[in-house]
Amino acid sequence: MKFKGYKYKFNLNASHSIFINHRPTASHLHTFEITLFVESFAEELILYDELENLVQQFLSSYEHRELGEIKPFDQIEPTLENMGTVFFEKLYVRLEAHQFKLVKLEIGETPSRIYIVNHPENRIDQTMLTQLLMQSMLDKATEEVVSQALKLQQSQIEDEPLKPIKQTQLTGFDDTYKSHRSDMREQGSSKNRLQGDMTGSIENNTSSSVKCSLGFKTILALVFLTISTIVLMFYVSQVEGGPWGADIYGHIFKADLVYQGIKNGNIYPLFTELWYNGIQPFRYWGPVPYYILAGCQALVGGSIAGGYLLFIGMTFFIGACGWLAWGIKENRIFLSLAFGMLWFFMPDNARVIFSEGNIPRIVITMLLPYLMFFVWEFVEHKHKRAAIGVILIMILSITSHLMIAAMIGIATFIFLLCYTIMHKEAEASFQIIIVMLLTFAVCGIWVYPALRGGLVAMDSEATSEVMRALSIPFTISLNPFLRLRSTGYFYYGLSIVIIAFIGVLLSHKKSQPGFIATLVIFLGTTTAFVPFLIKLPLNQLLWMMRFTPMAYSFFIIGMISWKTCKRSIVLTMLLLIALDSSLSFNLPLYTDEKPPKITSVLDMTKPITKQRILLLDNSLFGSFPSYYLGGEGEKVQYAYGWAWQGAATAKNIVLLNSAVEKGYYTYMFDRAIEMGCDTIIIRKASLEQTKNKWDDMLHAARISDYALYAETDESYIIRRQVEGAFGVVTHYEGLCIGRSATEIPLQYPYFEIGGSWNVEDYTLEDLSQYKLIYLSDFRYNNRLKAEKMLINLSRKGVKIVIDMNKIPVDLGTNRITFLGVSAQPITFHNNFGDLFFNNKLYKSTQFKEEYQDWNTVYLDNLSGVTGFSWIRNQKLAFMGNNQHENIIFVGFNLMFHAMFNQDPQIQQLLNEAIGIEPSWVPQRRLVSLEIKRDKNDLMIDVPEDNVNTTFAFLDAYESTKPIFKKNNLLHLNRGQTLIKITYPYLVEGTIVSLAGIIALIGVFVITNKKGRSK
Repeated sequence: MKFKGYKYKFNLNASHSIFINHRPTASHLHTFEITLFVESFAEELILYDELENLVQQFLSSYEHRELGEIKPFDQIEPTLENMGTVFFEKLYVRLEAHQFKLVKLEIGETPSRIYIVNHPENRIDQTMLTQLLMQSMLDKATEEVVSQALKLQQSQIEDEPLKPIKQTQLTGFDDTYKSHRSDMREQGSSKNRLQGDMTGSIENNTSSSVKCSLGFKTILALVFLTISTIVLMFYVSQVEGGPWGADIYGHIFKADLVYQGIKNGNIYPLFTELWYNGIQPFRYWGPVPYYILAGCQALVGGSIAGGYLLFIGMTFFIGACGWLAWGIKENRIFLSLAFGMLWFFMPDNARVIFSEGNIPRIVITMLLPYLMFFVWEFVEHKHKRAAIGVILIMILSITSHLMIAAMIGIATFIFLLCYTIMHKEAEASFQIIIVMLLTFAVCGIWVYPALRGGLVAMDSEATSEVMRALSIPFTISLNPFLRLRSTGYFYYGLSIVIIAFIGVLLSHKKSQPGFIATLVIFLGTTTAFVPFLIKLPLNQLLWMMRFTPMAYSFFIIGMISWKTCKRSIVLTMLLLIALDSSLSFNLPLYTDEKPPKITSVLDMTKPITKQRILLLDNSLFGSFPSYYLGGEGEKVQYAYGWAWQGAATAKNIVLLNSAVEKGYYTYMFDRAIEMGCDTIIIRKASLEQTKNKWDDMLHAARISDYALYAETDESYIIRRQVEGAFGVVTHYEGLCIGRSATEIPLQYPYFEIGGSWNVEDYTLEDLSQYKLIYLSDFRYNNRLKAEKMLINLSRKGVKIVIDMNKIPVDLGTNRITFLGVSAQPITFHNNFGDLFFNNKLYKSTQFKEEYQDWNTVYLDNLSGVTGFSWIRNQKLAFMGNNQHENIIFVGFNLMFHAMFNQDPQIQQLLNEAIGIEPSWVPQRRLVSLEIKRDKNDLMIDVPEDNVNTTFAFLDAYESTKPIFKKNNLLHLNRGQTLIKITYPYLVEGTIVSLAGIIALIGVFVITNKKGRSK
């Protein structure tokens, strides 16, 4: 059944506590994304606002609350699964009463972990394609089995006489041959009940009695693969909704950028202004996948849809041929053909292709069979030249997705560690791991600039959060039936785990490493193992869900190497894997990433935009706008894009997202002008999560000269009238310095964020240009020197506010002291109580549940107390000064409390204390720009000094005239400035690559010397 209806997305902010290892976790906040698929019974005009209001009214009872305190979650555990089931049942009844049918509900706390509840009638049958492919595969395999069974000798392998072999033929292969004979003789062991004689094997060593030659079987397999590829492409082309995947359109945009660049003579585009105010598209994202996809696009005459279809077929065919190469080497053609056919459809591989739409990961998955082939050749068969194949495939993998390539290295290490333990031989394994590591240095010409520019390590807290998000309870990852509702969640494969477990117990030592590695990686994907993984080195790379394709490859290696398993058992295993995998290839259940409503909104904004569009949708529109705005029809610059982590304006983007989510509209519109956006699209659902009303947003828009242009069912379109390309001249009167100061402009857009946390990085002249400076969690090199500068600054009339909650600890006294004022620790419970400031009483609101115990500081040694509270009959100061009237000290962490707990009383107190209002914005004036673009050059003409061009500032810019970075944006002085976008760190990257090549040569020389000495 095909779904025809409407999809609605909602966000729910709520806290919950669940049980892990029979212990409750601490209550923690999530923003749950809820997607509803709805059909209407009514034939008359549908009031969509009515439906959205119904859902919002239902969700409001859970908003910003602890789920465990609300029925029925006070009786059942508020897991993601239970939430989805309860919400579906309740919403189904509510919507049905208003002539709506809830077909499906999806709920997720991260993009990679989504739980789906379907209406019982919404089941989709198995596709004819899977049945056709499996039937054909089984027919070929059965024909081969029967042919060999009739021709082979009936004697056991132990009784078969060995053919005489010349001594020269055995040189260098004695160990391999003996190992092979040893493995064959294991069939007599009582341990292995699945093993049988060679008459019972699916495939055997080459014999003159075999009817079909190896070459003929290979040709037959290739013909079959070709036909299967054509059938697959035809089927995909007939299913509506493609291309599929949450990220797919972002990748298609970059591939099309390559295609169009090559057409125009720009072989390697270094820059595009269409995303993120200007970005280097292939500095942080490996270029190889986009050149492959662009090549597919070129082969079909430039059609993006046709290029995607060809890419899907190519991925299937090339990946299958990789496993076919194994069959040729091991003389197991039809078993390898079966796994080659299944490779594309294996559960997580299909999810990456059609749910994530992650083109780089798809390319690497296609290359994995070849990489493992060369690794196995090097380690098992001692073919040293196979290292060249490993190097080439690793280079392609690294320049496709650096992080996944590193994960391949770790996964291969796990596999070879198992192999070494089983075979008690470590030298070859160690050598190939060294080769793989050095390949990263060989790619230094691309890796070095990527690491220097933006691909940096996360802190431990962020790493732990990501690792938890990318882990799944085994009750989900091994439940095959959940895919009857949706195929978007992570499923490892029940059949694969069961067969791998059997293989560990019953196969021989040549096969066991692959099965063991499969199970080890599976355990790493479960939530139970996250606490262990966090403690390991390189834990930033241990996102174990992404190791799954590598685990599949190790599993197939184990199956191909298990040559003594009975044919009936192998056929049964293949059938189980095929059935298990087929449920993941259900294209109608994958989300259509190109809804018509989004297209209509974007079509309205393109003609009216003179410079750049800002789309504030909390990513609810998916990746499609990132392609459509800059890749289809009239191209318009977009302040966002897709995968913002590599953008120079990443911090600006995070703050803008926070502004729309939390209702800081004055900041949102003011910084939109700073980013050069004359058109803003705001999705209505994004606003419904805040307490602020439409009138507040409209008032904030007017402050920055924006006005409502149009309203649709989905969005507001807000516009500022401009004549053409423009720059911005800005004068900030406030400056905030310090690690905790970055979010203060959300509340007070008046402030500019300082470029350094260290006050000594600024000169007295720099700071004297401001009227107000706010210090929070700042740094200094020498306390006395920093204090002297601030005193001199205050004497010049600059007002300084120092947040004493986060200042450096004095190393001499081990106390929190600055300018003679000390901060003493204190903990409040539930609220501050009554606060007095300038003889006025202020009552604070309750703390949110996350901070019921508010750990902060009060102030000591103030000469003038302006704010205090009575705590247990003791007067504790939270605000005042010490000898210098222009220097104000603040305690109790009031700024964070006012913003986080949305306390209007404390916000008013701070307004009076600091002397500014949230509605104050910096002085901005627009000026006309003349911009010319030629491949990788920019020519910008500005009419005066210190103009913000609204282009992102990149370290790849080179110019003979001065250029400046301010708030991550490019500033220029009067006149024409030619800016060349260069390949960054080319010299340093080349040196790293040369060092890697020299090191590899050294490894080959040492390895060959050892081989000759043996």
